[in-house]
Amino acid sequence: MSGLRAAGTLNGAWGATRDDLWAVGQVGAGGQLLHFDGASWSTVDAGTSETLYAIWGAAADDIWATGWEATLVHYDGTAWSRVAVPETGPLFSVWGVNANDVWVGGAFGAMLHFDGSTWVSVTRNTSRNITGIWGRSSNDLWAVTGGFDGSSLTHWNGSAWSEVTTSMAPYRSVWGTGPSDLFIVGLGGSVAHWDGAALKTDPIAGTAHLFKVWGRSNRDVWAVGDLGTVIHFDGVGWSKVDVGTRNALSDLVGFPSGELWVVAAPTTVLVHRPP
Repeated sequence: MSGLRAAGTLNGAWGATRDDLWAVGQVGAGGQLLHFDGASWSTVDAGTSETLYAIWGAAADDIWATGWEATLVHYDGTAWSRVAVPETGPLFSVWGVNANDVWVGGAFGAMLHFDGSTWVSVTRNTSRNITGIWGRSSNDLWAVTGGFDGSSLTHWNGSAWSEVTTSMAPYRSVWGTGPSDLFIVGLGGSVAHWDGAALKTDPIAGTAHLFKVWGRSNRDVWAVGDLGTVIHFDGVGWSKVDVGTRNALSDLVGFPSGELWVVAAPTTVLVHRPP
């Protein structure tokens, strides 16, 4: 893997294409937003000075990023601007089904929904931080929560969130191919799989904290974490991948070409290209 190295930290990334990538994070006491145009990275005005944690887009001209102190910023294809929301605490995660169905999770169970015109607070079923959201449709979304008292996997059926299962492992991220095929990772090297009926843990010996999981299929799943940790699932088992760094890897973005882009702290962007 090879790529950008600069000051500050990066917490999240999203890209419409490999020539149109965004990364969010922190530099000094404020936030940072970087853009890659296919040739080089540049710093962009985020419309806020707050630290940014996560980013997701419905399209190249419709992107959302979340951050400290209820920070939510939106990109319309021309500029980023801050959007007011009915919350006050940090917002850690963002994911959407489409432009008119976007979800944001935050501290102490904060959950926000956007219907294309208005952001509203949704009844929460947890007081834990909502650290990851993923779904397949408007009535099949999943969120993982994490706190000092453990974690939970929760499900949205189109009308309400409900707790599906709990664990003492502090989960951070979820990704899957469907309601009976979810991959979950978290602190302490926590790795688990939900088969629709039960949560099976599959810890990897010696694995550091894991922060994000993503896949192209259930035979090609990647997770990244602390101390330069990258692990890969090939449909049979997980294995470690040496990427030549000890930096904390925060997020990853994959493309149909097989390229995998990973952002890290200190500010680093690693690019893995298949042989």
